Amino acid sequence: MPLTPEKRQQRTKRFAPNVFEFCDELPSKPSCWVVRKQLLRSASSVAANYRAACRAVSKKAFVAKLAIVEEEADESPFWLEMLEEMDVGHPSKGHSRAKPTNS
Repeated sequence: MPLTPEKRQQRTKRFAPNVFEFCDELPSKPSCWVVRKQLLRSASSVAANYRAACRAVSKKAFVAKLAIVEEEADESPFWLEMLEEMDVGHPSKGHSRAKPTNS
């Protein structure tokens, strides 16, 4: 069953604070700084831009905002993968809250 716009908005909004919490737990070392900043930005952008898309005044504006949402939603897992490759912040270390879910 497809997600309703309301469910999508709840899901994207829930993802951002989970990522914030996750990033607070990351080590404070220089190699994590850039990744942390990019992950925080992309995760919060997903929620903010989906909300803006839902309030769009035209179909063109809606589609444009959704394109940004899609791009940022694709970027967040990239930064999570980078942390995994750096051997920090992966689910086996108890950081599964930042992973997007299908519910």
